[in-house]
Amino acid sequence: MLSGFAGRETDSLIPFHPDTHTNKQQPQVVRTIMLNGEPWWVLADVCKVLEIGNAPMAARGLDDDEKGGISITDSIGRTQTVTTINESGLYSIILKSRKPAAKRFKKWVTSEVLPAIRKTGGYMVASLI
Repeated sequence: MLSGFAGRETDSLIPFHPDTHTNKQQPQVVRTIMLNGEPWWVLADVCKVLEIGNAPMAARGLDDDEKGGISITDSIGRTQTVTTINESGLYSIILKSRKPAAKRFKKWVTSEVLPAIRKTGGYMVASLI
């Protein structure tokens, strides 16, 4: 059982495997948790994937409503508190990253998604027929 975020509890810690690898070609895992129907990501995992060496410093750059903490029990039974970030915090961290995959994401958001929203009021992907 996980707890945090003003006493809310959930048991849905979900491993997420982004399409990225470390220099040693090891698959990366980003633990994700659903709280009140919204995804939250473990900041340390996000920072590892984005090659950000100082997760606490990354957390300080986020607004208070973009981060929180949960207690988890690790594989050997220890309880640990981890910092988690919501969707807004995730995008903030990605947009600050210099990793090539993050740069591709940033370019897509700034060159395609945001201009489409400005021009049309929304962004839609063409459906495949």
